[in-house]
Amino acid sequence: MQLFIQKLSVTKKEDYYRLLKKYIFLTTMIALPIYLFFYIYSVELFVFVFGNNWRLAGEIGSIISIWSIFSISTITISNFLTLVHRQEIVLIFSILYSLVLGIVFFFFNTGEFLTTFSNMVFFMIILNILFVLYGLLIARDLYKT
Repeated sequence: MQLFIQKLSVTKKEDYYRLLKKYIFLTTMIALPIYLFFYIYSVELFVFVFGNNWRLAGEIGSIISIWSIFSISTITISNFLTLVHRQEIVLIFSILYSLVLGIVFFFFNTGEFLTTFSNMVFFMIILNILFVLYGLLIARDLYKT
C-alpha cells in the first residue's frame, strides 16, 4: 500500500481516477483467489487443524472471507481520500458502518448467530461498494477542477 501512496502523491489530479481504478482492480485480482480459497475451504481447514469443535469458526471465516474481498478496495480509497484532504468522508462512512452494524444487529437479528452475522456482512459489503464508488466519483471530479 505504501507504493500506492507514493505513486498517488506524484500523480497529476487528472490521473487519479485512472490510477485508483488500476490499483483497485490489481488488489482485487490478487486477493480474489486467496479469499475464494478460504471461502470454499475454511470450514474443512478449521476442522482438520483444530477439530470438529471449531466448525463454527470455519463457517465464520468463510463469511468473513467474502467481506474481505470487498473491503480490500476500501483501503485504497481511504488512502486516496486522506491524500486529497477529504478525511471527513472516511469519518462519515466509518460512522455509517457502525450505525449499520448496530441497526442490523437489533433489527435483523434472527436469534441464529450465523444468519445474523451473514446479514451484518451483507450490509457491510454494500457500504464498502458505496464507499469505493463514491471515492471513484471524487477522483473523477477532481479531474474537472
